[in-house]
Amino acid sequence: MGCCRLGPETTLERGLGTELTGHLGHEKGEPAAVKRPNSRNGTTSKTIESEVGSFTVDVPGDRAGTITPRLIRKGQRRLDGLDDMIINLYAGGMTVREIEHHLVQPAEVQACACCCCSAR
Repeated sequence: MGCCRLGPETTLERGLGTELTGHLGHEKGEPAAVKRPNSRNGTTSKTIESEVGSFTVDVPGDRAGTITPRLIRKGQRRLDGLDDMIINLYAGGMTVREIEHHLVQPAEVQACACCCCSAR
């Protein structure tokens, strides 16, 4: 199932989970994780306002409290104008693939082409 068929909360939760995996250096449930000094520590619910409405996201955390999420920053309650940015990049002549590459680089998250071309 592509990420565009999922709700924004599911897509963001997957991205946040990927950020945490990168931060910790191991996948969820990995047996070697018990030998590491830091591990997953459940989730905290956060309500996010966006251009597509408000929704609740379960933000994962680590036991040491050292993760600094980039997808949804600590204290952030509103998604910044992603839709406007995509429209402006497209109107400026960028292809959907170029926009996808542009979004993936700074955030280090995976985006699919359908997210960059579908109207919400």
